[in-house]
Amino acid sequence: MIRRPPRSTLFPYTTLFRSLEKADVKIVFGAAEIKIKSIPDENSKFLYEGTHSSNFFTLSQRLDTFGDKADLTFKASPFIKRLFNSKSINELDLNFSQKINYSFSIQSGASDIDLNLESLKVKNLDIDAGASRVTIRFGESADTDVKVKAGASSLKLYLPKNLGIRIKTKSALTSENFEDFGLIKNGRIWESENCRKAENVINIELESGISKVELAE
Repeated sequence: MIRRPPRSTLFPYTTLFRSLEKADVKIVFGAAEIKIKSIPDENSKFLYEGTHSSNFFTLSQRLDTFGDKADLTFKASPFIKRLFNSKSINELDLNFSQKINYSFSIQSGASDIDLNLESLKVKNLDIDAGASRVTIRFGESADTDVKVKAGASSLKLYLPKNLGIRIKTKSALTSENFEDFGLIKNGRIWESENCRKAENVINIELESGISKVELAE
């Protein structure tokens, strides 16, 4: 039986500054379970809140603000000298304000990454991971540039049909349902029929050893 460590609250629960409009968020982890979603209360005065639980890593946080912009970094460092294994725990659960425009950069080892961006304003999303399972949910007003670089991984994207979709692949995929989802192929680029007319467009770039990509509504 795996003994789970206590789930610790992340501090500070940073209060939003009136002038703050955008934030660059960088997450640097080893193997982990990473979840991101919005703070349920759209009028919340917090920039972020969340929890971290691990019997392997310690977590450091840093926040710098410059006028209307915040730079926020979460970094995990191992505190024991042994290989990460099935009994190792490293879980990060973050909730962010619905009021701010975000750019997310996630660097991790082999991980389970679940991002619910339906209520968040995300301009850029960059994921560089080991052999991972990645799930991303976009909202109807999403207008995001996405780059995913990973090892032998599976990627599932939930995309509302009203969005314009453009997917560029830089590696051969062993499994995808782009045509079934209504995308049209032009070389290594797949586009939805409404891509050039849609008000909001998701641009997705896939690199390295991603093996399976599934699109869903």
